[in-house]
Amino acid sequence: MCQAGSIQNFVIATGHELTERLEYFEVDFSSILVIGMQNDTVPGLLAEKWPNSVIQQNRQNNSFTERWSDSEDASTNTDQAKFTLPFDSGSFDLVISNLAVTFYPPGNFASECFRLLRDGGVLMVSAFGPDFLDQFEKACKELQELEFNAAIIDMHNFADLLLATGFTNPVVDTDRQQLRYDNSTAFLQTYRDSDLAKKMLGNPHALDDELVRSKLSDHFAQHQNTPEEFLVNVEVFFAVAWKTPSNSNTTFVQFHAD
Repeated sequence: MCQAGSIQNFVIATGHELTERLEYFEVDFSSILVIGMQNDTVPGLLAEKWPNSVIQQNRQNNSFTERWSDSEDASTNTDQAKFTLPFDSGSFDLVISNLAVTFYPPGNFASECFRLLRDGGVLMVSAFGPDFLDQFEKACKELQELEFNAAIIDMHNFADLLLATGFTNPVVDTDRQQLRYDNSTAFLQTYRDSDLAKKMLGNPHALDDELVRSKLSDHFAQHQNTPEEFLVNVEVFFAVAWKTPSNSNTTFVQFHAD
């Protein structure tokens, strides 16, 4: 599906999709934790759905000021991860996260969510898939002008990670779209102004350099098949899993990130 380009609108739409999927659960979540992005709309959507629930939002890292990529091989070495939240174990019926997984060590993220959930609790997340802004990532690597630091996990690996953590019955599915811009300059402008640029790039201020933007535009012009418009790939996957009581029959598997 192709739609008019807006990364912010894409993030908001993903949050709506994420919360709408909760309608399939015929339960009342009394205590909810939202691990979200800056300007996240999910807490408000949840409050409309469950007005009597206690909804808390992670604000310690809500603007992602601590990048998990600072630790070497953080995707597999959870000993180096530093993601912890100031809540007691077993505090929540639901932990929900919209597009935030990319900015934390995946293994540590999963284990912390597992710790925070009560037995029978639900984890529901959306996350960027490998094709998210892949044209931009390739341009960064080819031109070496920008440091594209986002390490995006594949949905199948994430499902394996949830199983390895102790979650049961993980269900994952993916959605791919294209955002349409009039030209690459319009895309770079909206991306530069978004919170994602600050989190996905090691040197986001480089986008303020006119020469860098010009080189990126030239690169896109050489590789874009439709010169009359600029199409950007976006991919997101959704995952849901349950924390079952420790005395239930659960199978654990080893997780290795690619």
